[in-house]
Amino acid sequence: MPSSSAIKWILLLGLLFVASSCSTFSFPPLSHEPVRLVSLQMPDVVREELPYDAILTYNADEEPEFKNVCFRWMAEQIYTRSPSLYCYSAEDWSTQRLDPTCVDSLEDLKGQTSPVFCVGRENMRLDYRGRLIVRFHPRDVKPVHNRLECYVEYYQDGKLLRTNRVSARVAVER
Repeated sequence: MPSSSAIKWILLLGLLFVASSCSTFSFPPLSHEPVRLVSLQMPDVVREELPYDAILTYNADEEPEFKNVCFRWMAEQIYTRSPSLYCYSAEDWSTQRLDPTCVDSLEDLKGQTSPVFCVGRENMRLDYRGRLIVRFHPRDVKPVHNRLECYVEYYQDGKLLRTNRVSARVAVER
């Protein structure tokens, strides 16, 4: 049967070994899941240059450091079974037509988007965890635009990242 002093020395050496192995081994930082936007809420009707609050809901492991929220206006494709007898409004249309405010085909409305515009931190506030309210003034809006799309730029682990995109249907009034 080993003596109690030998058992103490073995335990002491074991503790020293465990302590020294933990101090020399560095654990990699835990990686966080990316921020994911869930929804965008907007008023049903907007007018250019009036202030509006966009409400974004998101999922995140921990509270992200937001940098910008970026928006763009889009023209969603309209689906019909037969061509209309009317023209479709497309203000500032770039082609040479007799009436530059009228587009005669739904196909011409595809891909009409505004330039991206971003809103900085000074116009953001957290309502509660997972809900970000962003104050912005719509600009570069055309009557054909009927959807607002956005994404968020944020910092995570020292890197600037982008979220997925979410959108909401919005009518534009002049």
